[in-house]
Amino acid sequence: MAASAMTETIMPPDMLANLKPEFVAPFVAAVTHPDGPEASGKVYEVGAGYIAEIRWERSKGHVFKTDETFTPSAVISSLQYFRTPTQARC
Repeated sequence: MAASAMTETIMPPDMLANLKPEFVAPFVAAVTHPDGPEASGKVYEVGAGYIAEIRWERSKGHVFKTDETFTPSAVISSLQYFRTPTQARC
């Protein structure tokens, strides 16, 4: 997140001061440097001096037949199969 014409309409000036691009640039320089850490294919949240790698995770999932048995009740009875990230695939 960075200060911009769009964010200045919804954020106070003291918050915007911490969201200057200058506070994102050190991270960008580090991960794009030839000797920097491997960042290819990764997603980061960066702003106001905060940096975090974001990990997207998919649950094991569940396949439903695409016929008349695919109903809201069938979905409700199968929640444990697709809402729990155990044996998740990243």
